[in-house]
Parts: sequence; structure tokens; C-alpha cells
Amino acid sequence: MGLPAGDAYAGTVTVQLGQTLSQIAAEEHTTVADLVAANAISNPNMVVAGTVLQVPGSTPPPAAAAAAAAPVATVTVQLGQTLSQVAAEEHTTVADLVAANAISNPNMVVAGTVLQVPGSGAAPAAPAAPAAPAFTTIEVKPGDTLTSLAAHYGVTQAVLISVNHISNPNLVLAGTVLQLPASPTAPPVAAGTTQIVGGGTVTVHPGDTLTSLAAHYGTTTAAIASVNHITNPNVVFAGMQLTLPSSVLVTTSTTAPGAAAGGGGYPATLANHPDRLALQPDFAHSASVSGVPLSLLEALCWWESGWQNNVVSSAGALGVCQIEPTTAAFVNSSILQTSDLDPRVAADNIALSAAYLRYLLNRTGGNASAALAGYYQGLVSVQQQGLLPSTHTYVAGILAYASIFAGHG
Repeated sequence: MGLPAGDAYAGTVTVQLGQTLSQIAAEEHTTVADLVAANAISNPNMVVAGTVLQVPGSTPPPAAAAAAAAPVATVTVQLGQTLSQVAAEEHTTVADLVAANAISNPNMVVAGTVLQVPGSGAAPAAPAAPAAPAFTTIEVKPGDTLTSLAAHYGVTQAVLISVNHISNPNLVLAGTVLQLPASPTAPPVAAGTTQIVGGGTVTVHPGDTLTSLAAHYGTTTAAIASVNHITNPNVVFAGMQLTLPSSVLVTTSTTAPGAAAGGGGYPATLANHPDRLALQPDFAHSASVSGVPLSLLEALCWWESGWQNNVVSSAGALGVCQIEPTTAAFVNSSILQTSDLDPRVAADNIALSAAYLRYLLNRTGGNASAALAGYYQGLVSVQQQGLLPSTHTYVAGILAYASIFAGHG
């Protein structure tokens, strides 16, 4: 797509080997958010060397202004659809859908979600003139992340990034003053929890890791490590007293972090959703049939979808365990041979994942970490390139959850 007429765009820049969007934004005196919008980038964490990017200037392009003024229609995400497919069908872009719907993760959309489609549909009745946007400010405290702040104040990371023109969402400094739109307030605290303001403490239990603690308390491993001056985040000891970053939720139960109230060894989110918990017998059956560790299979699919069968990834992976159609076909024809399991059916999806996990464990000599890496990155890629940084995070996160799920067996 060519550059619009006028001075709305400063020009183009070619991505060099090793460059990130953050570096390009800094060099071109713009922001990551503006580069994403201008180039319809679906994954700002991945740019390919040699790509020619449009560099936006200080004023929005006329096309963008026209789109903003155009009437807006809605569309319901269907099972199996990705954001890219919705954008193509509605004659818009992923970036415009992300902006119009404040989507924080464009790689995951849930079937049934109603999206606003900018620049299409019938014009709505003219509303009363809105008041000027109201803002409040907050100061970033040590240990805060955009994720924890967004969760605490009931907004999305995308909104915080846009309002504050943040070029690197992975780096916010203590003492920074951020604007929050419309004077948001913290979401209600669920029953059985206590709101910690300014940090609290937690005791490390046997089997806990910084990853599992961060997942349970709605923060990040880096935030906990920073607050507690931990130099090696892979080593924590049972009995340690850790300070939690500010604005996290702490359960009043005395069970270990991540366990359901009253024991049971389930993440709190799962324990609070009986509809998802109802899938546990399917996990137990498929793990037994395929001969894979139940807790590993449960943790894998928890990380992939939160045990939700209506989740579809940007790559088209489906269901509870995020099985791609090509993987399902391979498992049906080459591993199970006589089966015709449907990845859109929850029980079949779990069975396909269990069979594929057994295949990967066999290929890696029973090495759970290597098998998980193959599930995420692909065995050939792992063998040729080694583990990508995101694969390390994936494997560590699932193994941490496996230790939690093991508690219910």
C-alpha cells in the first residue's frame, strides 16, 4: 500500500537485522503504537528484517480520519475465525479492529465476541455531544507493570499504551506518571480475597516457583524478582517470605497459591468456573488412554486456552488445547490411524492433544520440557534453532502449572 498524499507520513524505513519496533520508533521519533497502526502489524513483538515500514508523522492520514468519522457496524466472531479473517471479510484491517475494540491480544479472539467494525454499516442515531474525555493520573510504583496496572484499574494495556504514547510496553519506570481515561476505578474485589495496596507478603510453599506465584497473584515474574531483589528467578526456597508488588489480589484461604479454596489443586480461576471444571473427566480419560501425565496435559491446555473450547488463535488453532487443523489431521491419520476426532468438540480436542503429547514424549525420550517445546514451536524448529525466548516462557509456565494441577490427583 502506497503512502497517502500530504505530510501525514514522514516516509519509510527498512527493518534491519536485529531491530525491534521499539528501536525503530525511537530512531524515527514516533511510537510503537503509531507504527503498529500505520502498518497494520498484528504482532508488534515480531518484525522481519527487510520489511519496509511506513513511518507516521505528527498528523493522522486522511484515510484514517475518514475511517474514524465513518459509521460503525458490528460483527460476531464465529467459531474458528481469526482477527485477520474478520478484517478481510469486513474490508478493514487488524490494526483498525484492535483500535476500535481495545483488543489487548490480537492473536486470541473468543467465538461469540461482538466486535465494532470501523468504517462500515449504517450510521447510528446522532448522540448528544459527548463531554471532553476525563483523565486521572497515577504514579508507577516499584514492581508495577502495565499488566498489573491495567488489571487493577479496569482498563486494557492497549489503552494505557495509546493514552500515554508508550513506545516500549515492557518497560515502565517507577515514578512515571501515567494518565488513565475516564477516571477509572479498580474492579470489585471477588469474595474471599483481600486487596493489597502497596504490596503484601506471601510464604513460598513446596513446589512454588516465581512463575506460578506471578500467575496466581496477577503479576509478573520480573515484578516479584525486582521487589525482592532476586538475582536468580529460577531459585526460590520453601519458607521464603516474598513481598508482592502493589495492587495484587491475595486469597484469604490458607491453601497454597494456585490451589482452589479448600484444596483440590486447581488454579483459582478454574475452581470458580464449574463449566470448565466439568472437562476434568475428559482429561483423566484421555491421559489414561494415551499414557501421559494427567497434570502435564491439564497444565498444557490450561496455558493454551484456560480450558475454554471457544478460543481460536491467530494461526487457526482450535479449542481447549489449541489444536491446529493440520495437527488434528496428522494425529487422526498417523498416530491414532483409525480415528476421526473433531478438534471443535472439547472431548475430542483433549484426546487429540493427549495423543500428540504422547507422540512428542516418545520422540524426545520422555523429556517433558522438550515435548512441550515441540508442541509450541515444532520439533523440527527446536532441533534446528533451539528454543526461542517465548518457548522458554511457555515451557516454564506449563511446568509451573503442572505442579499445581498435580495437587488434585
